[in-house]
Amino acid sequence: MVWSDPEIVLVRAGVCGYGVALAWHWLAGRRGGVSFRGVTALTAAAVACLGAAIAVRWSQSGQGPFLTLYEILLSSTFSLGLVFVAACVLTRAAGFTATPVLGVLAALGLWTLSVSRDVVPLPATFDNPWLWVHLTAGKLFLGACLLGAAGAAALAVGRVTDTDVRDAFVWRAALAAFVFEGFMLLSGAVWAQDAWGRYWGWDPLETSALLTWLVLGALLHARVSFALPDWAARLWLNGVFVLAVLTFFGVPFFSLAPHKGIV
Repeated sequence: MVWSDPEIVLVRAGVCGYGVALAWHWLAGRRGGVSFRGVTALTAAAVACLGAAIAVRWSQSGQGPFLTLYEILLSSTFSLGLVFVAACVLTRAAGFTATPVLGVLAALGLWTLSVSRDVVPLPATFDNPWLWVHLTAGKLFLGACLLGAAGAAALAVGRVTDTDVRDAFVWRAALAAFVFEGFMLLSGAVWAQDAWGRYWGWDPLETSALLTWLVLGALLHARVSFALPDWAARLWLNGVFVLAVLTFFGVPFFSLAPHKGIV
């Protein structure tokens, strides 16, 4: 019975939590009275449910959520929500990203519920401490990239105030994403040397991750050096997020990369 499976119950609760938070934020915004505390609390509750689902799966399977599409989606839906909640707690400037961020989280949650939950044993190459550095840096990169892209989209729509403060938040998030992805690439190279005896192999996943980092770096450079128009910079940043999504949830599962999953 589905309702006797605590993992799927917790995942459904988390996804519903994201959906309720999104609806609350959207409705409150239309009425002119957004409660960021309420939205943050609902999102935090959803994150807690997803974290509990990961703990249940980890306990039952004896391994972390690192390999299958379901596991990567579940862990990313959890970590992206956690990054968003942390940002909202640290600065009120993050609140204006709520609608696009929660929309992405709800969509990822629904995708998580639609794929197979079968457990696949982890290869021996995944038993490495550098895996944790690589994994953490990757999750932080994607979270920061989501915040930046969501903020850029909100600013592009033009329905926000304090645009200077919020624009600064967007580009701080983009810079953080650039730094975290740099750590992800470096730690991944060290892990690859331990696992397969080479730092870099130009497999599809490595190449896609490097391309994403280079495109983001080019954006940050162009914005400072060539006075890139705001609309172009914001569109470019959202393009970087699309590349990041393809890198995390597309390339590893449609290629023969030796480190399938693991982002």
